[in-house]
Amino acid sequence: MRQETQARLIRHILAQHAAQSRDMAPAEAAVAVADYVSASRYEREVATIFRDYPLLVGHASQVVRPGDFLTHDLSGVPLVLLRNREGRLNAFINLCRHRGSPVQTRASGSNCRALVCPYHGWTYDLDGRLIGIPDAEGFADIDRAERGLVAVPAVERHGLLWVRPTPGPAFDLDGFLGPIGDELSGYDIGNLKPYRPELIRSRINWKLMVDTFLETYHFKFAHSGSVAPLFLDNSLAFEHFGPHARMVTPKKTITALAGTAEAGWSLRQHSILLYLLFPNTVLVVTEDHVATFAMFPAGPEAAALQLTFYIPELPESDKAKAYWTANADMICTALGEDFAIGEGMQAGFHTAANRELVLGRYEICIDAFHREVAAALARNARP
Repeated sequence: MRQETQARLIRHILAQHAAQSRDMAPAEAAVAVADYVSASRYEREVATIFRDYPLLVGHASQVVRPGDFLTHDLSGVPLVLLRNREGRLNAFINLCRHRGSPVQTRASGSNCRALVCPYHGWTYDLDGRLIGIPDAEGFADIDRAERGLVAVPAVERHGLLWVRPTPGPAFDLDGFLGPIGDELSGYDIGNLKPYRPELIRSRINWKLMVDTFLETYHFKFAHSGSVAPLFLDNSLAFEHFGPHARMVTPKKTITALAGTAEAGWSLRQHSILLYLLFPNTVLVVTEDHVATFAMFPAGPEAAALQLTFYIPELPESDKAKAYWTANADMICTALGEDFAIGEGMQAGFHTAANRELVLGRYEICIDAFHREVAAALARNARP
């Protein structure tokens, strides 16, 4: 992030703290409880948002060399991403064109020379071309050129891998991310090392899972014994960038910058920067690491979170291992606290207690997120 942007945001936060004010929406808002439980709404979201938008699925370090690959199923479309012999990133629907078996059953790997269906041995090269059919005389009328793996568009940017899990033309990720992309480029995520990936499942709607990241109002209640003591109470700096948003959550230490020279100010040192990357990913930047939280629907009332920490170097010493373990454990503890409450909320949606959930004016980011979801469903079109 540019120094002038950091200084502007820190000045804003210090002014808020001095005035005991907050970034707030013009008015309160509400989200219909039906949006979290409706099967038809869920089906529309999957068909539109999780098929037509770019989704974050991995890190560039997972597919560095020709033959490196990873598979990803959380979007509901089985995918395989791999590096071809010329170094190009390819992505395919991970299904054989014969009878529909997955052609790669491992989560990741290297030195893949071809994709071979484990059911009948149909074989595809790293560009998805069908190059082998056992007992081919039984398929004499098959046009192999039309039976290659089904490609989907993929982009490698900012050290991360993005896929739109529907066949079609390439997508403009830079245009989609807009100014957010410029900020992501400054965090050098591609040179960080993935650490302790976690897959966390919860019995809550995927949007409720996203909601837990988008306000700090709950910190002093839900996280009193974990992360809350680090931060100013219910304080944030919010900006909207198209369908995306940035939310800066200041630590208590930021108040010490008042009256000091702006040239030495570091936003990362004194806050957590949270980027909502529409539709389903939260990217968090801290002083010494980055983390991605990619959330996927697993049913109208179930979701899965793909969590990965990215750190400068993988720990080797006992001291380093203890440090990064403590950091990761603190985040996972906070997530457990959030999702336990969320599961109680999700169960309660089926009672007559609430027809809508009220959003306070400082829950501005949740309101913005739900408005973008509704707009995407209304457009029913790719960005």
